[in-house]
Amino acid sequence: PPPTKPLAFEVVSIRPSKQNPAGESIHWGIGPDGYRTSNQTIWSTIMIAYFPQGLANWTLDRLKGAPSWVNSEQYDINAKVAVSDLPEWQRQGVTLDRQDMFRAMLQAMLADRCKLVVHRIPAEVPGLALVVGKRGPQFKPTSPDEAIPSGGMPFPEGGTAINQDQGRTIRFYGVTMERLVQYMALFSYPRLPVQDQTGIAGKYDLVLHRPDPLPSGSGDDDSNATHSWDVESIGLQLKPIKVSTDTL
Repeated sequence: PPPTKPLAFEVVSIRPSKQNPAGESIHWGIGPDGYRTSNQTIWSTIMIAYFPQGLANWTLDRLKGAPSWVNSEQYDINAKVAVSDLPEWQRQGVTLDRQDMFRAMLQAMLADRCKLVVHRIPAEVPGLALVVGKRGPQFKPTSPDEAIPSGGMPFPEGGTAINQDQGRTIRFYGVTMERLVQYMALFSYPRLPVQDQTGIAGKYDLVLHRPDPLPSGSGDDDSNATHSWDVESIGLQLKPIKVSTDTL
């Protein structure tokens, strides 16, 4: 068979971000024809390229031996996909763990333009597993003809999360267990990866509560994170586990 063409962006521009006294936040996103960022460090770019698990896995421990500027200097990136690659590019999933083509191209860009060479070392980090409790699930499936409310945090596959009571109550509409654990990982204290081990498929409506006040502490005790959410009231449990990952 003919050799497989390496996955790479056709055109790449990487420029230092302009000074921004207003403190504009980082923006990055995948478009129909490529990838664009503003005010993003190379450290963040590396995390996106190599850790599809998302923000809960993007900690300083994941990258060793990099120069200090990697985590301080900000850049704007504009990377475009070749016309011949657009059909495959546009068939990618909506979440980072289902965008293998994008991450392969991003890794190729870092190797070509930043001369990045990485060595992977297997590692384990503290995490949580969401499991079914003794009472079983205490929430209802989302009706196929249900109108999903607006004004919350929308999910790429549909559904939303609406914060109430200053973030102490979150109402989920049309949420999968996979999306639920991603949300919990992002907003737990301390931030830890959360794995779905419920075995529950489909979309559901449910209400999740946070304790008030949130657990105190320095954030280095992963046992606190099991108390960041009142999952027992909806028939689930959080259990501390070890999660396999890499150190670059």
